Amino acid sequence: MLFRSLHYYFNASNIAEKLNDSLNMGYAYMGIGNIYSENKQAENAKTIYYKAIDYFSTSSEIAMSWIYNNLATIYDSQDSNDVALMWYKKSLIIKKKHNDWYGILFTNNNIGELITQNGGDPKLALSYFLNSLKVGKAAGVEKEQIAN
Repeated sequence: MLFRSLHYYFNASNIAEKLNDSLNMGYAYMGIGNIYSENKQAENAKTIYYKAIDYFSTSSEIAMSWIYNNLATIYDSQDSNDVALMWYKKSLIIKKKHNDWYGILFTNNNIGELITQNGGDPKLALSYFLNSLKVGKAAGVEKEQIAN
């Protein structure tokens, strides 16, 4: 199944490349990266996500924020906390710019989790969690859906 999924995404990327369609190139690479990430192939996922950034940088800033979040998640799982935090913060800046309330909510929560899990400043972590709850309330999301 993995091979078949990758095959279709690579075919999609080839078609998008022939059409000079950077947005769909980015989405194809994001899909490939997601498959690698879900199958615990972090290095392959990172390589592909970095390629997706190149395509999204000219076509979709909000999609680029998703890639930043995906990279942060991978670096977080590899205990590269400073790098993960950098990617989460880059993602959060874009999500705020585009009023992506769900993205803001979950990215704030992820940052709070990262800080908490690594013995960081509890007050700082709490500020991210509280902001997540505040944004969630404004967006009509139940707090049970927000907490991990």
